[in-house]
Amino acid sequence: MFNKSYKINIYFYKFLEVLSTFSSETNNANLLKEWLNVCAVVIKDNSKKNMLNFFNFTIEFLETKNIYTSRVLTWQVDSDSFSFTNYSSQPVVTFFSDLNLSCTNSKGKIEINSTKGNYFPLLNRWVGTDGFVNWGDHFSKDSVFAITPKYKINTKESKIEVDSALFYNRFLSSEGVEGYLKNIIVSGNQVKKYPQFVSYSKNIKVNDIFEDIDYEGGYKLYGKEFLADGGNEGKARIKFKRNNKDVFVVNSNRFSISNDKISSKSAGVTIFFDNDSLFSSNLEFKYSDNNKKVMLFRNNRKSLSPPMIDTYHNLTIDFELLEWNTDSSTLTFGSLPGTSESNVRFESADMYLQSRYDMVQGVDKFHPLILISDYVKKINKNKFYVSDLAGFTGIPLDQMRTYLGALASHGFVFYDFSDESILVQPMLQNYINANYGLDDYDVISFNSKRFEINKNNKIVNAILDLKSRDLIISGVPEIKLSNARNVFIFPSSKLITVKKIEILYLMVRLLQVVEE
Repeated sequence: MFNKSYKINIYFYKFLEVLSTFSSETNNANLLKEWLNVCAVVIKDNSKKNMLNFFNFTIEFLETKNIYTSRVLTWQVDSDSFSFTNYSSQPVVTFFSDLNLSCTNSKGKIEINSTKGNYFPLLNRWVGTDGFVNWGDHFSKDSVFAITPKYKINTKESKIEVDSALFYNRFLSSEGVEGYLKNIIVSGNQVKKYPQFVSYSKNIKVNDIFEDIDYEGGYKLYGKEFLADGGNEGKARIKFKRNNKDVFVVNSNRFSISNDKISSKSAGVTIFFDNDSLFSSNLEFKYSDNNKKVMLFRNNRKSLSPPMIDTYHNLTIDFELLEWNTDSSTLTFGSLPGTSESNVRFESADMYLQSRYDMVQGVDKFHPLILISDYVKKINKNKFYVSDLAGFTGIPLDQMRTYLGALASHGFVFYDFSDESILVQPMLQNYINANYGLDDYDVISFNSKRFEINKNNKIVNAILDLKSRDLIISGVPEIKLSNARNVFIFPSSKLITVKKIEILYLMVRLLQVVEE
């Protein structure tokens, strides 16, 4: 230090203060010897400022066990087992026994328990191994926690981030899940959102999140809220089961799952009937485990929420609300609570309207249905992504989304908004063939209209029996069979029962008999 020409009133004073701190603490002679060896390297290879910072750090650390402190935060350890060493001319404090590492500020506290590590005081860097992060007041510490095999912390910041954490939720599984862990000190309503964990895998399977309900997908836990994560490809799935078979599957890029509820703002739904199904996309999904009820809401902007396609009855169903009590064998179609009038529209999947065909084309030079048909033939499959078709046609992506959303609203394609995939429906080719006179078609469509004076009552337009597969529809004043000949059926009591697909062919045959 004399050779470095240090000012006695600054540097020697701090050096002597460090020695005094060592003598006043219950520190052994070996520790002081370690520190002096480190100090020699710091003096030789570092600046005067760094040397002074190291002296100040040593005094603060020996007196308080604070490894970093500022006006806004403090990082602290609770261990007396440590040593002083050097690494590449940098002083290092090595902690070789389990300790608790914590950060506090005016808002609160975060910590890693039972960890070890090395602290680089001149770099403000903690390099840790092992350790546990629990979920505070959200869950018991032995039920929900994360293990931190290797991690680094910038002690100037009040946060913990671990890229390779191993997460455990004993309520769901005994196996750990690898992913990203983040915990920061927050206050107010933000407290309920931390700690946060996001799994890397999007194929995690959790059986019986509720009775007879399984989950597949990624895993997010923000505080106490389980956010089922399907990523950009919308792979998260909620599966309702009966007799170990999937009967009702909901997919989304995100679900919110709490103690008794599951919800998603935008979900695709498939209801299975052996080899047939009902399906739709971009529905709001809610499930309450308390009353075992599923509710599906269509988007108020119907162009964003296409009708449900029913391959069993060969119909499309345009509704506002679908409800299913999972303990029952019936689904109901109707309107939102609080309405006095409920309308549900049904159309044959084989229906053809020239006006609709022309409307879809609008002023475009090429007909969108033919464009998609040609693309499907080119790629030899009927499922593709919106971006792929946009690239093939040269149409801007946003404009292509608008095109396909309009086609989905009529049932020509199934638009899965969770991953922006398109599944072409038979109706698309049927329309093209009918326009060129290559196939037979029908114009069968009808509305169910129900009224309710008491707006507190719920209006049901149709009931689907999951056992018999019968679709019972009320409030149907008429069914159109022919535009050209103005032929209608007027159901008795405005009530009809639609069975399998053949019922529509019987209607067409009836029309032929009437015409004869």
